[in-house]
Amino acid sequence: MRTFAALPLPAQAVSRLAALAAELKRAYPDLKVVKPQGIHITMVFFGELVQDQVLAIMRAMDRPELKVASIQAVMGGVGQFPLRGRPRVIYCPVHKGAPEISNLYRLYHRLVGGIEGLSLESERDFTPHITLARNKGARIELSEIEELFRFEVSLILDRLVLYQSILRPQGAEYKVMKTVMLGMG
Repeated sequence: MRTFAALPLPAQAVSRLAALAAELKRAYPDLKVVKPQGIHITMVFFGELVQDQVLAIMRAMDRPELKVASIQAVMGGVGQFPLRGRPRVIYCPVHKGAPEISNLYRLYHRLVGGIEGLSLESERDFTPHITLARNKGARIELSEIEELFRFEVSLILDRLVLYQSILRPQGAEYKVMKTVMLGMG
């Protein structure tokens, strides 16, 4: 089963970003924008896993090391991957709270990294962000859309969720498999 772990965003942040994604789609119809239910901060994308691996990840999420404080963060602005050239991904960066999110990412990465058969992406490449759109070929300059992203929204990130991603013709559907509440630290 296709699986990933993420930090869900508060409803008001999702609403703000969904409206921005819709504006991007109007301006650049070829963009594939993220649907509101897919707006989150991805921590680890595991890809296809077998049941034993999923159960091992769930057990790792029960470890006391994950009883950390909720994260106060601020999102705003716009970024792209790759950093230069034509953007393949357009995202909203996380400013305040980014070091805490990165620390949680490294902790979670260590907890699940020893699970047999998992191949995880490199820890050093993690940048806390919220993906809004994917680009297959539209010519976009960030300077053209920066004005849309001149805002800051405060967030409280209070849970880490393991999701199953079910691919459907109309887009991915996300099913919550396990939630760990933050704020216990």
